[in-house]
Amino acid sequence: MWIVFFGILLNASLWSFPKISGFSDTSFYIYGTENEDLSGTETYYRGHESIVLDIDFSQKLSFHTNNRVTYRSNTYEDEEQVDLNLFYGYIDYQASDKLGLQCGRIMDVSNLSYTYYDGGNIEYRMNVSKNRFTLDVYGGLIVNDDYLEDENYPYGFNSFDYRNFLIEQRTGDYLGGTKVNLFSRGIGIFTLNYQMLYNEGALAEQYASFDFDTLFSRRVKFYGYGTYDLIEPSPANMLAAAQVNPLDSLSLIMEYEYIRPVYIKDSYFWSYFEPYGSQEVSALIIYSITPAMILDLKYGRIFYEADGKQGDEVSGSFEHRELFGFGVKLTGEYITGPEGERALAQIVLKRKISLLNILAGGGTIFYYEDELASSYSQAYFALLGADMNILTRLLLSATGEYYNNPKYAYDVRGLISAKYLF
Repeated sequence: MWIVFFGILLNASLWSFPKISGFSDTSFYIYGTENEDLSGTETYYRGHESIVLDIDFSQKLSFHTNNRVTYRSNTYEDEEQVDLNLFYGYIDYQASDKLGLQCGRIMDVSNLSYTYYDGGNIEYRMNVSKNRFTLDVYGGLIVNDDYLEDENYPYGFNSFDYRNFLIEQRTGDYLGGTKVNLFSRGIGIFTLNYQMLYNEGALAEQYASFDFDTLFSRRVKFYGYGTYDLIEPSPANMLAAAQVNPLDSLSLIMEYEYIRPVYIKDSYFWSYFEPYGSQEVSALIIYSITPAMILDLKYGRIFYEADGKQGDEVSGSFEHRELFGFGVKLTGEYITGPEGERALAQIVLKRKISLLNILAGGGTIFYYEDELASSYSQAYFALLGADMNILTRLLLSATGEYYNNPKYAYDVRGLISAKYLF
């Protein structure tokens, strides 16, 4: 299949001039951290070169890719120091109005745990009255495979490294499934997804998932998703929510969320982590006082499966987009739980001066480090940054962060970035 698709790509490149769009991003991240031997702090940096490309050879044939090269000066973080990442790269061939084919490293946006794979996808589309129906059948090698190790590569590579194509243990770790999507105008969008995973050639996981988002009313809306582990059997993650908009400026939201980490059976992660989950029931109010002023308030109750304890999450934000020429956002958060308590307060200011967009802010955090602590620890943080558009296609930005944690002598971070749009 790879040979056929690359043959189509080569032929198309000979008879058509491709249309290229996308962007490149060159970034340098500078930070201070504690040495591994605790002898003091030292300044390190990371460099990122990213490129995202969409290449249209014709109305039927296109190629899409997202790549990044990373170099880090801190060898404690990664012995290899260099990451060569291919997040996705696939050929898209639309054979007709109803049939589409994709081949390569595919990223599928869904609530399933394993949504990256090296393989193929066949998509069939059909319109029935005012409803649009889509059926996908997909499969390939699993990309989420950080647990893999090879004697020739003792430190391994992350899931998206180009070099993980050479790791022999990937053979036998397969993914396959089918997805059905229904867009019903005036009613909603509904998706069913079934997925199987094979670890070392044996069936290890089976999932079924459901997504929905209603469209029948501007005033009342229901949305959510659910994933069920058919092997365990137990839910892997779930969200159910109702949103009521009594006014155009007011939204009331109730949510229930359940999250449980999922790992392939007998994998590296499975041997070290228990798949405990947590549940949260929350209420959210979003009120647009004026078109420029927005108030958000949230309260959530958290239930932890690991030890049976409960916690609370209270948060709020106030944003004014035009206050004496400034954009202002105030944020507060208070969380309690098995790991202690934390309170956060933050302010962020934005201002446009000529071609520059200025961003500045800061705040403080109060927290209990452990249950035996008799008083709160305190830390401060600050942020200062600016970005500028040049000829609408080049965006230059620089950001500095300071975080004063009593455990460390200093923690200063800086990010310099240049993004160019094709």
